[in-house]
Amino acid sequence: MELLPYDCFAHILSFTSTQDVCRSSLVSSIVQSMADSDAVWEKFLPLNHQEIVSRLVPPSLLCSSKKELFVKLCKPRPIDDGNKMLSIEKTTGKICYLLSARQLSITWGNSSLCWSWKPIKGPRFEEAVELRTI
Repeated sequence: MELLPYDCFAHILSFTSTQDVCRSSLVSSIVQSMADSDAVWEKFLPLNHQEIVSRLVPPSLLCSSKKELFVKLCKPRPIDDGNKMLSIEKTTGKICYLLSARQLSITWGNSSLCWSWKPIKGPRFEEAVELRTI
């Protein structure tokens, strides 16, 4: 392991999966430092991760490393004034969106005869829509 340059091994790890990187970090403290490097975790973040962080509500997400940022973005977080939730899928790194009812185009959505907007207490959105009549 000492014969292989640090950057080379980190580069090799970046072509594996997040699970493989975490497993390999258990081998030794040297491998762990390579597996925790920003060079490895940068590859697992979406290309537009800086733009994603700027859209978060609240806007500041302080992370000391790319690995920490990846872990935090794997949990759903509100974006765009809290009308959407965003997370990163742990195994693929793909972006997942969850839309609030206000983000949807609901036929007669503004008609109080058909729909009722109700405040809700929950971890995701502040309101939901209820169908009154068809």
